[in-house]
Amino acid sequence: MSGLAQSAIQKQPQPVDALIGVLIGGGVLGSIAVAYRHYRGFDGIGMGDVKFTAAAGAWLGWMGLAPMLLIASLLGLAYAGWLAVITGGLDRERRIPFGPFLAAGTMASWLMQRAA
Repeated sequence: MSGLAQSAIQKQPQPVDALIGVLIGGGVLGSIAVAYRHYRGFDGIGMGDVKFTAAAGAWLGWMGLAPMLLIASLLGLAYAGWLAVITGGLDRERRIPFGPFLAAGTMASWLMQRAA
């Protein structure tokens, strides 16, 4: 909600872009979460991650979501690789929270937009 309000006041991103960002951000991660649950039988992405991505879409606009998700995913993969190395491997039972990586990706994408 605050991202949409900020967009309406400052016009950065444009309000339409921010609203589309909410819909795409929540829709894409929500669809992945539902599909993963359907095919694997357990949750792979929590609804908090879906809500966070929708909120990030409001702050970044739809055009900032791809870099944000790329950065978050690469950071998450690097962390998982590091965990695998120091613990001798990963198993299906280990849960790795995605939220901190989404936060880092959001901040990096937001800073890149402001610098451009």
